[in-house]
Amino acid sequence: MYSSYQPHYSYYTEYDAENIRPIAIHVLLLAPTGFEIIYCALKIRLKDLASVCFLGSSDLAILTDLRASCLRKASAFRAYPLYLLNSIIESATELIESRSNGLLAQVQSVEGTTGMSPWNRFPLENTVASFDGFRLRNFLKSLHAINMSLRLNLTCLQSAANLGPSFRSTAEKIEMARAQINAPAILSGQRDQFEDQVRFNETRLQGLADLTTQLLGRVNAQINVIYSFTAQRGNEQNYQIAKLTAADSRTMKAITVLTLTFLPSTMLASLWDAGIFTLSPERSWRIYLGTTCGLTALVFTIWYVYVQIATREQRLAMRDEEQALKKES
Repeated sequence: MYSSYQPHYSYYTEYDAENIRPIAIHVLLLAPTGFEIIYCALKIRLKDLASVCFLGSSDLAILTDLRASCLRKASAFRAYPLYLLNSIIESATELIESRSNGLLAQVQSVEGTTGMSPWNRFPLENTVASFDGFRLRNFLKSLHAINMSLRLNLTCLQSAANLGPSFRSTAEKIEMARAQINAPAILSGQRDQFEDQVRFNETRLQGLADLTTQLLGRVNAQINVIYSFTAQRGNEQNYQIAKLTAADSRTMKAITVLTLTFLPSTMLASLWDAGIFTLSPERSWRIYLGTTCGLTALVFTIWYVYVQIATREQRLAMRDEEQALKKES
């Protein structure tokens, strides 16, 4: 149990040897404050409300503050031991509130860095738009760290806020058990003060929980902004790559056209120089020119038909894929 960081509250009644008369109430409270936790094991003797308590914490500073608080309120604890539980919740609430204020400042700083809120107090060179990939990744990591801290705070606040009904149930159990053994009734003023403190703590915790929920929404919005900015930057890079690819494509197309233009004439010139055809000089250049023009036109026609057939097949394949996707959806 003492190695757990999960919130916990429970109590049980101790009876005498014959299991007839209740003699004590044992209370166990584990109140997490974030990355630390406060342990409390409280035993209350029913006949005179004498109590003994074991307090522990994973943080020495928290334990020191709790001890000082207990010494200041010793008379109130002796009169009504359940005041100690409220004191522990108040200490935990102060720690969580202090952490929440720090997280609020971090969230405002993040919103200023992204330039997406009224808290933009940063010069232009320190905004996300000027970040390189490394700084952007680190900034996103810090956002996720803030998100995790806020969720941890919210869990602690909600668990502490839910303790109110359990505290009231414990108070009622003590009064019923004391009535069984004919012990003097607890003063109504003490019970009322205890319940007033419980209600005050519940209101305070609920306010902090609402603030934490708001901060979570703001942090998630900033994370979405970073992802959108990253996607926009990626789209811009893809656009530049597409422009370069289009330029390369135009260059290759020009090379292809020039090759198709001069290839027939080059081939015919090689045949003419080989002496395969014996023609008179007056007729030779006319036949060469006509054959070259016709062969060049034939090559371009074949190339055009091939491109049209390939484009049509590609369009048909894309249409079939779209129809298949529509049927699946």
